[in-house]
Amino acid sequence: MRNMAHLVQQYIDRNARQNPKKTAVVFNDESITYKDLEEYTNQLGRVLKKAGVGKGDRVCFCLYKSINSIKAIFGILKADASYVPLDAFSPAARLKKITQDAEPKVLVCDTDTMALVKSIIPVSVTVVCLGKKRVDDSILAEKKISPSCTNTPEDVAYIFYTSGSTGTPKGVMITHRNLNGCADWAVREFGITKKDTLSSHPPFHFDLSTFDIYACFKAGATLVIVPEKFSVFPGALLDYIEHHSMTIWNSVPSLLSYVARSGVLTKDRIPLVKKIFFNGEVFSPKYLAQWMTMYPKKEFVNMYGPTEATVQCSFYRIKRVPKNLKKPVPIGKSCSNAKIFAVTVDGKIARPGQRGELYIGGSGVGRGYWRNREKTKESFVQNPFAAPKGIVYKTGDFVLYNKNKEYEFLGRIDHQVKHMGYRIELGEVESALLSISYIKEAIVVAYEKETGNELAAFVVTSGKRSAASIIADLRTIVPAYMVPGKVLMLPSLPKTSTGKTDRVTLKEQYVAKV
Repeated sequence: MRNMAHLVQQYIDRNARQNPKKTAVVFNDESITYKDLEEYTNQLGRVLKKAGVGKGDRVCFCLYKSINSIKAIFGILKADASYVPLDAFSPAARLKKITQDAEPKVLVCDTDTMALVKSIIPVSVTVVCLGKKRVDDSILAEKKISPSCTNTPEDVAYIFYTSGSTGTPKGVMITHRNLNGCADWAVREFGITKKDTLSSHPPFHFDLSTFDIYACFKAGATLVIVPEKFSVFPGALLDYIEHHSMTIWNSVPSLLSYVARSGVLTKDRIPLVKKIFFNGEVFSPKYLAQWMTMYPKKEFVNMYGPTEATVQCSFYRIKRVPKNLKKPVPIGKSCSNAKIFAVTVDGKIARPGQRGELYIGGSGVGRGYWRNREKTKESFVQNPFAAPKGIVYKTGDFVLYNKNKEYEFLGRIDHQVKHMGYRIELGEVESALLSISYIKEAIVVAYEKETGNELAAFVVTSGKRSAASIIADLRTIVPAYMVPGKVLMLPSLPKTSTGKTDRVTLKEQYVAKV
């Protein structure tokens, strides 16, 4: 009989019963079993309940990557609350905005983040500091059995704050049912079992991390948290993967591209890794081809999905090394727990060969934005096509529904600009730049001048290059109207805390130079 969990914290409890001594989480040379993780999170949940936490409350946690982060997540869930992760590397001003909006009942930190936490929250908010002897003693003094729970699958499991177009972070609400659907699909689709060891590379305030956590614990596998420092030391990263016998890797493409450029990939590296997942941004075909050529027996999967739809709603298994280095691989077809479709500019469902905005339906569509009815109403709408009616999420992503009935990501609708009378996808120009052999990274932005929109490209090159030579090479690939008028070469492109290229910083800090 299939063992079902209605609340995601029950994944831990089930595995503790079935495989109590199985390693649940590893970080550097530390580890914790499912039994010990279950007991500690039960105790933490009880402490939080005694602090007044209950159904419908929010509890923030501000921790650097560690096993404590996983303890905090599941302890909060066992207190019937929603967890709100804070990025300990973010400016205090941003964290203050998030905590003011979330209004947490309690904030969980440790001795490393205690000073930061005290600077961002009012004195009325209770702080539970892991690692502080008095707090640790009080947690360990609690009963190890699970606290009573009143949450249902429809209740919110977490609120993740994403960047808002107004500069104010907006909180996305995801329920236990949303997470269950995603985890069920991932485990079934990719055959993840308790024998697997999954990477946990994204920071815990980045929604991509939830795929690793919940797919891993749903399957009863082992989760290996990857320390932040390895993102800049690719050789050490591969050593860490090998040392911990990882079988499944998941990260943003930027990191995989960086590793490919570093020259550390050799045929004998990471032999136990069977599957490599990537999502969150477009993976340059040039670097994907390097990975696939080096490791022809590994499975490479492009996955797509926004925070608002529980991370994954479509996927594409890549069966051949990309030949066209100017064209990213498709984002594929719907996951079994989702239904995606594109809507053309004239309001019709796109047919093969047509373009439009991508809409997402299915069990992964979240509850909307925390305390933002206007934005929720704008983005989470009744499906105008399906019967019976259901809520769908308008992504703002522009896609092509190709002749194979697969979707290809073209760019953001807000990254589509009109230049010299032509409508241009900035992502298409970026792909063309990255197809040039000596260009390692490339981002294109549009900026306004009195004469209209102008394009500027920011590139990282191997060896010294001139803007004129880059423009000349690009002219052999794309029409003249798609060639940026200015090219600025940088030693590296700025990254967000989630590892993606920071377009906002590029536009704000560098456009003035062009």
